Amino acid sequence: MSNKLILILVVFIYSCSQENKMEPTAEQISTTLNKFESDNGEVLKAIYNNDGVFNWVLAVNGISSTGSWKGYASAMCNTLYEVNILNSSNKDTAIEHGVRIVDARKLIDSNGNFREASLGSADCKTFQMNDI
Repeated sequence: MSNKLILILVVFIYSCSQENKMEPTAEQISTTLNKFESDNGEVLKAIYNNDGVFNWVLAVNGISSTGSWKGYASAMCNTLYEVNILNSSNKDTAIEHGVRIVDARKLIDSNGNFREASLGSADCKTFQMNDI
């Protein structure tokens, strides 16, 4: 098989596997965004980005008083468990959930490019932390 055909096959299989995954309701999203903003002094704005790999984006001032931003992202994953978007019984059936911490100023300067403004991230199913 050519590399192009393999890539198309992989993308197709991935998209099919995501089609039946449970997404959060509008109410769960709203509750979670409010909780991110009200319970965490570092978070200036919380955004749900349903098309992103890291679908929970938290804008901060970029100066950490908490240590590593990727560690902060991992800690913020706990919120998804607190509001029951993720739990031990739905981790396999829920869509992928990740938290990305972004610098609010860089986000504005990059016209909303989450990756360019990224300070760190975490996969909320595995709690694996990333620098991106």
